[in-house]
Amino acid sequence: MLPALATAFFSGILSLSNMSGDLFLPAWLHKGVLVFLEILVWFSGGWLFNRMLSLLFWNTLVKKISSTPPPLMLVQLSGIFVLILTLSLIAHFVFDESTTTIIAAAGGLGFVLGFAVQGLILDLFSGLALSRWVILLIVITGLVRPLSEELRRPAGEPQDCGQRIETWSLFPIAI
Repeated sequence: MLPALATAFFSGILSLSNMSGDLFLPAWLHKGVLVFLEILVWFSGGWLFNRMLSLLFWNTLVKKISSTPPPLMLVQLSGIFVLILTLSLIAHFVFDESTTTIIAAAGGLGFVLGFAVQGLILDLFSGLALSRWVILLIVITGLVRPLSEELRRPAGEPQDCGQRIETWSLFPIAI
């Protein structure tokens, strides 16, 4: 509801500003106000499209077909795509830039960023895989034995602070 109201409001103000011409403001300021209002109309339209996509496609159609809510990452990626599309439409229709130039620049930027963060992503996923394999190996082989029932004491009994529990891990547990 709110994105539709914002789009209608900014479109109405843009129409009124176009009809009034240079009656109230100098020509240079009037042109700046028109550009600003056009940008606001495009952003509110992108917001409306993103909201409608979320409500009608993700939360209704996909949820009915799969009977589970859609993955949040997929919904957010579609929102990012709508934002990038909105920015490119603003650059094309408001600032009269060529769409092919925008797409080529975005591809080049993606290529450079991909190579820049390649090592970081590799380290992240190898660290996750390594930590999962180490935990899985410890659990499967039983390197850390759980505390047996005779070592667990009720809260009222005194404890021997020097006693160590025998474990096969690198870090023995002291009670």
